[in-house]
Amino acid sequence: MRIGENLMFAPMLSFQNVQFTSSEHVARAYEARVEGFYLQPAGTLCDSEHAFAAGVVTVSAIDFLASFNYTAPEMENRVNIGKCFKDFVQAHLPSFTQATYATRFYREFRNGLVHEARLKNAAEFNLNLDRVLQLRHGQLAINPRALIAEVRDALTEQVRKVREDRLVFQHLVRRIQSQFAKELSVVGRGRRAA
Repeated sequence: MRIGENLMFAPMLSFQNVQFTSSEHVARAYEARVEGFYLQPAGTLCDSEHAFAAGVVTVSAIDFLASFNYTAPEMENRVNIGKCFKDFVQAHLPSFTQATYATRFYREFRNGLVHEARLKNAAEFNLNLDRVLQLRHGQLAINPRALIAEVRDALTEQVRKVREDRLVFQHLVRRIQSQFAKELSVVGRGRRAA
């Protein structure tokens, strides 16, 4: 996203102003990006009863978090996206601790949305559920509002680890600099740090 002359890392933070030598600054920048580009807009969509759109944005947030997950060293080279996504949701989203749910969420929601712009196997987003997920006649239904809460908790935990663990901080900086190499080079910030 660009605002004026600034290419933005987060809604109020340009790529040029990300301070890669400070774990506190990187943690705040990462959190601001996920909240500002994904979770807050998804919440607004839920408030407007746009369950599908809220679900799309929330699943995108999960995909983003999984790709930067400190517990997935194989993601240094983006080797197995599916494994990393499923491992992340199983480890960090309480409603998906069962491998069956993590796999179905990946196949029916993430892959359906990313590859075909639809949900698969009659899966649905439903704001009327009283929990994150429910099987309805064998089909998976997910409440995006409740899912946002679990994703926010996972984000909070990732951010805490970035602040407290130097190796996690360094891993995140390397991932940001790798994934956003072009953006950083455009703004003249492609140098390595941390």
